Amino acid sequence: MDGEIIKKIVADLMEVDIHDFTSETKLVDLGCDSLDIYQIVYQTELQLGVKIPDDKMESILSVGDIVELLKTL
Repeated sequence: MDGEIIKKIVADLMEVDIHDFTSETKLVDLGCDSLDIYQIVYQTELQLGVKIPDDKMESILSVGDIVELLKTL
């Protein structure tokens, strides 16, 4: 799974430049709250045609966490 797709989703939703953060950057450092993370996950599901289980949401702290989670689905 290419993290660039997820980074683009985060950049678009959080209105930050895609080059201003890495996969390791914590989402809270980009100003994300729990609703923002839900929106990121929702857009990821829509764009990639996957379903991320609700019980996995609390493990998402960074872009890299989403990418790693997607690898397990």
